[in-house]
Amino acid sequence: RAMRLEQFLDLRDHFQRVAWRDLYFVEQNIIRPLTATDRLSFAEIAGPSLVEWFVTHYWGHPFIDTCTALREHAQRIAVDARPWHDVAYWVDAFSINRHAGDEESGCGQWYRSSFCLALRSSSCRGTCVVLDKRM
Repeated sequence: RAMRLEQFLDLRDHFQRVAWRDLYFVEQNIIRPLTATDRLSFAEIAGPSLVEWFVTHYWGHPFIDTCTALREHAQRIAVDARPWHDVAYWVDAFSINRHAGDEESGCGQWYRSSFCLALRSSSCRGTCVVLDKRM
């Protein structure tokens, strides 16, 4: 359950007025309300892709900065004729179903957790670490 970069950028643009807010805000005020009725992850609602890059990040970063970092990463790693905006990222706030906590955490078995499944997926090329601009 990953999302293509284009989906992150569309979300950023649609909620431009709050894009400078951190992922704590985005998850509580945008993702949870949008996924509450269907009880799915945001990625499932937006149209999931296979994970290519597992993203580790600080939830306190502004969402707009996280999008910028992912765009820069995608532009560097996009292969040949493939558009960089099609690169798929697994970002916990968007990829985890917040309405199914036990299942997402592997029901007490870490190797069945969404995090582990994403990292061990045959389609996962690696981990993308999003750091603060000052790093």
